[in-house]
Amino acid sequence: MMRVRTTLPDYLAAVAELPVSTSPTAESAGSLVVLPGRRGWTDAVARAAADGAAVVVVDEPAWASVADLDALLRVDVPVVLSRRRLRVDVADDARRTERPTLVVGSCAAAPRVLAEVVRDVVGWIRTLGDAPVSIVSARGAEHGGIALLDVGGTPATLAVTALDPTARSRTRVTALGVERSDVETTPDGTTVTVSSESGARLLPARFEDAPRLALRRALAAGGAHPDDVALFRADVVVADALVGGQGRLPAS
Repeated sequence: MMRVRTTLPDYLAAVAELPVSTSPTAESAGSLVVLPGRRGWTDAVARAAADGAAVVVVDEPAWASVADLDALLRVDVPVVLSRRRLRVDVADDARRTERPTLVVGSCAAAPRVLAEVVRDVVGWIRTLGDAPVSIVSARGAEHGGIALLDVGGTPATLAVTALDPTARSRTRVTALGVERSDVETTPDGTTVTVSSESGARLLPARFEDAPRLALRRALAAGGAHPDDVALFRADVVVADALVGGQGRLPAS
């Protein structure tokens, strides 16, 4: 049984739902430590590791610099990132059996969260394109912009729109090939639709709560380091070049 240290209500509920494998604790040493993903979360992970945490879960990680993520990659503790706009189980469901010929992405969000939404839509482009993402060119304006990307040799585009400060964020990524895959994300969740000559099918929704999924992934790590931070860093590198953590693309 793994002891879990957390003060987040959703994770306390998840611990209660996993009574055979987890139990609550107030100690960090030797425990699974859950941290909120507010700014400065990378430093909080380092402190948890110094306190002897066995594994760390970060819930909904906020923006982090590439330098901070590089430092985090050197920390000797497994780190699981719970990204609700880019859930690992939904991403696994959406992965294609063949490389697409084109990937088209778009996102819209309030300026205060736009950089993080861009980061996660870049992650979806990476997932559906099954390759690292790099920037070919980008052009920005006051309320958004557009970028031409490369996904392992596959062309991709990303349109970014800054909305009213109170607006709900939304993203859409479409991968075109023998089949068409559409991934749409809102604060209510993510839907994946796959279309072919036989018609369109909506992939089954994942009903497991994100905190419970994150705990199960941390338990399954068994001391091994998941690639969550490395993939997060890759997405940040592209998003940082596009919006610089400031919620807008550089003006052309």
